Amino acid sequence: MKKDKNEAFMSWLVDNNITSSESAISYDSYVRNALFCLNLHTSQIHTINVIEEVIEALSATDIAQKYNKSLKTIQNYLSGLRAYGEFLNDITEINTEEVNTIENLLGFVTIDEEKVYSFDTLSKNFVFRLITQDRFYDDIYFPISLIKQFFYKTNNKSTFDTIVKSMIDGIKIHYSEKEVILFKDITELRIENNSVLVVSGNKNVVIYTPTNSSKFEPFTSSKLSDISIDHIVSQHSIMQELKDKLPGLIKLTEVLKKAPKKVVSRPTLAAYKKKYGLDQLLQSVDLVQLENELRLIISNTELQLMDRKLNISKGKR
Repeated sequence: MKKDKNEAFMSWLVDNNITSSESAISYDSYVRNALFCLNLHTSQIHTINVIEEVIEALSATDIAQKYNKSLKTIQNYLSGLRAYGEFLNDITEINTEEVNTIENLLGFVTIDEEKVYSFDTLSKNFVFRLITQDRFYDDIYFPISLIKQFFYKTNNKSTFDTIVKSMIDGIKIHYSEKEVILFKDITELRIENNSVLVVSGNKNVVIYTPTNSSKFEPFTSSKLSDISIDHIVSQHSIMQELKDKLPGLIKLTEVLKKAPKKVVSRPTLAAYKKKYGLDQLLQSVDLVQLENELRLIISNTELQLMDRKLNISKGKR
């Protein structure tokens, strides 16, 4: 199977200050070799939804042994794939919000009855989910992927990463109708016979999903993508409540709306950045103000693990 270098991906990594030029070559290799393990090629991978499925297929703790790779190699593959997912999210100018199935691509992969995910892998996968979920509401935008680019391009990676980590660490995991564990207090998550358990301390705990009837029931999930990160209070409600305290985001929203081709969605944002780059947008924001507003939003955000089907049915997020 031919494995061509992806010059566009490598340039994107460097331009967005994700890696150095030398490391970009390695990241490109990680992606191609990860896909090669699954008999796939980058030409078959067009959307972030597909990348999420590939990441999940390579995230279980026994994958290194299964493919006769070192743990470090698999971790490198996953780092490359997450970056490639961000790349696709950033450049794709078509709407890919519909969940794509890639059973025809991954159908040959053996699905184990038991899947185990380490805290570190889960944390990185959850961060990937959050930073690729841009929100474009009528009167205020929360383009988290763009905000990350602002911080990374100005050498403020650690600031952004620390803020996002605090969100992930605080995810609530229900193990009864009244009791919760915080994500930072678990060491791994297991999926066994459609049940989901977490390890906290010396205990294996079956976890529960909230339902739309305000009750809780055990997760019945067969794969990690069935487990969603849910906003207990919707992102939309948070943004509306705080709107008067977010002048920086209001200004960014106005700039994007006044673009020659109005930015109203992730694909139109991708088209804008392709044509104009980031410099004009960077000049329109006060990064200190934006950091304060991001921290304010995060401090008002509560997240929980929830069954994906139930989360989708909640409506505006």
